[in-house]
Amino acid sequence: MGSALSPYLQQHADNPVAWQEWNAGTLAFAREHDRPLFVSVGYSTCHWCHVMAADTFSSTAVADYLNEHFVPVKVDREERPDIDRYMMEFLVALSGQGGWPLNVFLSPDIKPIFALTYASVEPRYGMPGFVDILKKVHVHYEENRATLQEFPVQGADFRTQTQAEVPQLVERIHHAYDTEYGGFGSGQKFPPHTTLLFLLHTPEIDTDTQSQQVLRGTLDAMARGGLHDHLGGGFFRYCTDTQWTIPHFEKMLYDQALLLWNYSAAFQVLKEERYRRVARGIVACLERSFSVDSLLISAHDADTNHEEGVTYIWSDEELKAALSAPQLELAHSLFQLKPGGNFEGKHHLILQRFPEPGEEQQYAELTQALLEQRQRRPQPFADKKIVTSWNALAGCGLIAAYRYGVDDTALERADRLHAALKAAHYDQGRLLHSSLNGESTDFEFLDDYAAFAVFTSMLEEHHPGQHAELLGELVAGIERFRSERGWIGANNKDFIPIPENDYDSPVPSPGALAELALSRIHFQLGTQNQRRGTGYSRALIADFRNIVAMGDAGLRHEYKLTDNADFSQLPIYSICKHAEHNEYCFQGACRKLP
Repeated sequence: MGSALSPYLQQHADNPVAWQEWNAGTLAFAREHDRPLFVSVGYSTCHWCHVMAADTFSSTAVADYLNEHFVPVKVDREERPDIDRYMMEFLVALSGQGGWPLNVFLSPDIKPIFALTYASVEPRYGMPGFVDILKKVHVHYEENRATLQEFPVQGADFRTQTQAEVPQLVERIHHAYDTEYGGFGSGQKFPPHTTLLFLLHTPEIDTDTQSQQVLRGTLDAMARGGLHDHLGGGFFRYCTDTQWTIPHFEKMLYDQALLLWNYSAAFQVLKEERYRRVARGIVACLERSFSVDSLLISAHDADTNHEEGVTYIWSDEELKAALSAPQLELAHSLFQLKPGGNFEGKHHLILQRFPEPGEEQQYAELTQALLEQRQRRPQPFADKKIVTSWNALAGCGLIAAYRYGVDDTALERADRLHAALKAAHYDQGRLLHSSLNGESTDFEFLDDYAAFAVFTSMLEEHHPGQHAELLGELVAGIERFRSERGWIGANNKDFIPIPENDYDSPVPSPGALAELALSRIHFQLGTQNQRRGTGYSRALIADFRNIVAMGDAGLRHEYKLTDNADFSQLPIYSICKHAEHNEYCFQGACRKLP
């Protein structure tokens, strides 16, 4: 475990549990000794994974029973999304809800027995202690091993897909909008990345005042509230309440990538200067906190020294010590600094209003002073694993930042990121999923090929012909994941093939990314497109697929240009290719341009 390429697995190397990695040798051992597998799935920045590691998996009683009667296996969900997807679907089917750590008992031939999330050594939360759970599962396996059933993972459920047109999908989004606090739904609030992108790409966005209200309300709530790191510039993973007040403090690369894409596009569409400032903050966060040798690491933990959020919160005394008197006065004017704080007796910074234009410079100085003080504190653990698809999505965000006037240097950064990612993970037609300290895993996934292809396709619009050969190779790589029943998300030799669904959770679905990549590349290369048109799917669940469906329905602005395009002058949903004459097409109607 100590030599694993996953920081999450390395974190468990000192447990008394005899953790094994998921591989052919581990599976062969389980079959040979007829021992069920105990598979625990998580990730390095997962708070409750840390709690279970320090509590349950550090117990000698738990370890002794696990090691004797099971084959304990640790899986990093970010390294093996195929295994995670299978286990999570079984847990949800069994209990109606999911989460991490995700703990599943399997027969040696991968038939699931039982699943649960966090469990402590002692009875708690109405559940028995973990050793008692282990004993019951072991007895159940001994008595029922011959009757265990396989669990089929479902692909995209085409029966639930609507035949709606764009206005109907938009209406459903409007109906689900939280008019009081922004975003969608109640309870925990996650950034609705792909729903916002869908609204921004709809044809009527320039005149649709209700969609603009949904966009402004949600973008403002996220930028003003506790989801936003007002000092470091990035965003946390989600808020634990419907008011966007207190976040779960981990930072994920994919959130920075998709929010950069969103805020950059929103600045272009809605012309609000605050969205450009937010997008610039995300770029700064990527440079400061995620960038290593032109690549971007995966995540930062929620915990610091086993306490959640302590790096980010402030006492009244700490604010007074870090700020001048005028800065402190401005802080009280801008931030919600209520007596007693809002998080464990301290203040997690939340804006009660955005700074006025005349306050921008003072606000920048205030946040810089606090950031410098915060950087002197102990920092959360950083997962330095490089994930292909997340880096590629960040590249798309950087290109959007360049196109829409957020950062003139962002295209150069995207070029460097692309070159570094290709050098690190692409070899002789194979695109590998992840690496750590320059050593790559040997797994391949559809989302990596698809996201990297979209990223490469967007760069091709700025450098015509430079990436044409690679685009052709990526099309071939994507097509290897197609089956008669639809897309296969993964087809690794040590696990069963996993059919791909169409929901975005929280990144765009791999199938939707693949469809977008193929649509763009076939247009750019002028190759024959044998794809069937993508149908619309469920609003709020599969919105990235709906972006693709809009394009397939002709609701994409297609330009053939003799010179490079100025994307700041084009509609958001545009695609360009180099040609010998200028031409514009929309909804099947084409016309020559001067």
